[in-house]
Amino acid sequence: MVVCSAFAEEQISVHSVVLRNCLRQLYGCWIKTEAVFHLHLYINLLLVVFYMENSSLLRHRIISNLMAQHTENVADTAIILWEQMASQIILIVGQGGFNSLYARSLFLTQSTFPWLSANSTETQTEQWFAELKKSLEGQSPVQARDANSLLLMTFTDILASLIGEKLTVSILHSSWGNGASDSPGKELKNE
Repeated sequence: MVVCSAFAEEQISVHSVVLRNCLRQLYGCWIKTEAVFHLHLYINLLLVVFYMENSSLLRHRIISNLMAQHTENVADTAIILWEQMASQIILIVGQGGFNSLYARSLFLTQSTFPWLSANSTETQTEQWFAELKKSLEGQSPVQARDANSLLLMTFTDILASLIGEKLTVSILHSSWGNGASDSPGKELKNE
């Protein structure tokens, strides 16, 4: 294993341990900072990870803020958000694409919230949402809000990996209007 110089170790310590581990995985060992090429790659990697973390956090903040605005009728609010978003996404990826993304998101979210229902063999969005509403109504408002937030975040994470961050955030803004803000205090647009 190649060990970084004291200067490089000091520079790396400014950044998170996660980034150091990314470099370790990328190169299989610690990089030598004397090599300008490696330092350049390290800086580029930092910028990419910083962008990805901030973009993801923006989507997650939008979702969290929307769900936090509505502490009552969480199931109804969840369905409104899903219907508004689905109408925009289906225009891009089609009904089958949306159903696949939703099914995968639901599967991944069930590891945290196993009570979320996935019994539907139907390909209609309305059936998916009817089952989601039934699952959310059977839980406390806090549990329902947390489950729907995680489901939306998982869905948008997968969507962003397929169509890109910028388009995903644009879809959220188109779907939820002024409610899709990354700052709390704005109301959900219910059209």
